[in-house]
Amino acid sequence: MSSVYFLLDGYGRYFYLDEKGNERNKSLLQKGGAFSCLSCYLEEQPSPFSTQALTDSVIAEIRYADLVTLSEKNLNWGRFVRKIYEQLVLKKEKREAALLQLSAKERYLRFITENQPLSRSVALRHIAMYLGITDVSLSRIRKELGLT
Repeated sequence: MSSVYFLLDGYGRYFYLDEKGNERNKSLLQKGGAFSCLSCYLEEQPSPFSTQALTDSVIAEIRYADLVTLSEKNLNWGRFVRKIYEQLVLKKEKREAALLQLSAKERYLRFITENQPLSRSVALRHIAMYLGITDVSLSRIRKELGLT
């Protein structure tokens, strides 16, 4: 992956696929998100994960090298790139803390509060994978919450 892809509309995901064909969602994306693989650029490694549009989507592409050049030559592009990475780091820190500190029910409640449009537009199995729980567990939680 030598480009960065910006999700201008729609929903998507990053996911890992293990040797047995099991999928694990790394991240769910919505409008304004970006698809990229930093290790692919910096370490010249193949991507360890795949991406998928979960709905009809509009995506813009820029080569990573061009984005770096723009960010080095133009202060506004530099700020833009910095903001993207700041948002990514915050999202990852919050997800890590939730996985380590919150129950599955608490993670789901936080997810639907913070991602209302996404939570209504993406299949529940993708949300369960993202939360680190099974479909069955998510169904039980939704039943407890009166959401089924």
